[in-house]
Amino acid sequence: LAFLAPLFLGGLALLVAPWLIHQIRRPEREITRFSSLMFVPQTRKEVIERRRLQHILLMLMRMAMLTLLALAFARPYWRNPAAAGASTQGAAWHIILLDASYSMGDSGWFEQARAKALSIVASLGPADRVGVIVFDRTPKTVAPLVSDENPSAGSPAAARQAIESAQLSEETTAYVPALEAAQAMFASVESQSARAAERFVIHLISDFQRAGLPDKNNRWKLDPRCELRCIEVGRAGSENCAIEDVSVQEPKQGELQVRGKVRNWSKALKASREIKLMGHGQENARTALTIEPGAARQVAFRIPVAGAPSFEGWLELNGDPLALDNRRYFVRQAAAQRRVLLLASEDSERSRSATRFLSSALPPKSDLPWRLEIQAPSSAKDTLLNEDKRPSILVVADLDRLTAEIAKSIQRYVETGGRVLLMVDLSDKSDMSDLSDSSDALNKEILSRWGIRADGPRGSEKREGQFIQLSWIDFDHPIFFPLRGPQFNDFSTVHFYNHQRLSVVKSQVDTGTAENPRVIARFEPDSEGKEWPAMIEARAGE
Repeated sequence: LAFLAPLFLGGLALLVAPWLIHQIRRPEREITRFSSLMFVPQTRKEVIERRRLQHILLMLMRMAMLTLLALAFARPYWRNPAAAGASTQGAAWHIILLDASYSMGDSGWFEQARAKALSIVASLGPADRVGVIVFDRTPKTVAPLVSDENPSAGSPAAARQAIESAQLSEETTAYVPALEAAQAMFASVESQSARAAERFVIHLISDFQRAGLPDKNNRWKLDPRCELRCIEVGRAGSENCAIEDVSVQEPKQGELQVRGKVRNWSKALKASREIKLMGHGQENARTALTIEPGAARQVAFRIPVAGAPSFEGWLELNGDPLALDNRRYFVRQAAAQRRVLLLASEDSERSRSATRFLSSALPPKSDLPWRLEIQAPSSAKDTLLNEDKRPSILVVADLDRLTAEIAKSIQRYVETGGRVLLMVDLSDKSDMSDLSDSSDALNKEILSRWGIRADGPRGSEKREGQFIQLSWIDFDHPIFFPLRGPQFNDFSTVHFYNHQRLSVVKSQVDTGTAENPRVIARFEPDSEGKEWPAMIEARAGE
């Protein structure tokens, strides 16, 4: 007879409680009446009281109930005398469950587990067969009991080789799947063998972390014919700190900030650790931390990296017994910036909208993937038609005058794979001849090739208090898709005091069933009920 929770047997000390209750309880005294006490001689009054236990059967029943409660909480079970005391001459099948989970890497515990597994193999009888299952969260059979492909399966030599080649993993522990796999292996071999073994023995070698236990709803039970032998390695309550996370930022040009999060997984022990920053194989800095039980702390380092296109390194904990989680690697690769060219007039004193907004959205920082350049229209031909100088995206806006030469350069750039954001804004001109020339160049050299026509501004001048709004937006388009949520899709506060009257002259459907040109936003109807396009997408070239 053995107990799963023998500490509850201490409750047997409560057996003294019924005895005390029955001992303290006093019987009621009977009153005897005398007619007179005058003839009773005067003697010294002495009270002699003998306390006798009453209701002994009731007391014994109460003691028996307390005994049964203590035994029930202690969870007794009977060992199988046939399995435990079986003769060593009978054949037995053994399966070694070797825990290779994350926690087994602490202080050489996995090497201890290997040694215990090898000692089990060495103690087997000549008629015994042995298999090995290495498990973490999932079990893996590395040495089966029987195999048609391997005649040596089930032999001590095959098991020994599997144990010696077992490796640690970075997964957590789960005991029930491993026990299920062992029981299934027994059942499979038993169904294939003509003669079953006399004993089925499972050797579970682990550090028995609480995280590997099944939940309360798991109803699986081990076959009563299987004998489970639990072999513990390691020690309870050991220290373990881990680097959980590493982030790298560039607060200013030429300097990196490396942040790490260090957690103390121990629930009772305070940990003091040194954390060092390694870069390109050399130590750059180190610091010391004291971490409370179950808590986490942040650590930060700043290092100069001026002129280096990339930086490779790691954060490392010193003095922690579990080596698997003592390092976190990181790589900082300088992003290849893509050029955005804004083609605008040289009149920098005027606060043009496109120039101002793009300069604010793309400030000159080294960690941004886009780099804004502003050039005058006179250099458009040399930049757009040069393979080494052409930008990734061209933005045409804030132009005082669009000449035919500039328009041809833009058209050629688009036909050779370029992307253009063309803002048609020709209403703010003092010279009407410039407006006419720009409109002709825009329609003839660019828009007409895309099936679009610009008919000039809606109004001859801007009128305060008279504005229009957008009536429809295609939020499925990539430009507006990030704004489709309820937090950003309200454009009712965006007012337009004037706009160019664009129209689609020629429309066709591409092979991808997408309309070209494609209207992706419209203004609200004018006095004639026409909704002018606010934004049009067109594809040209290959």
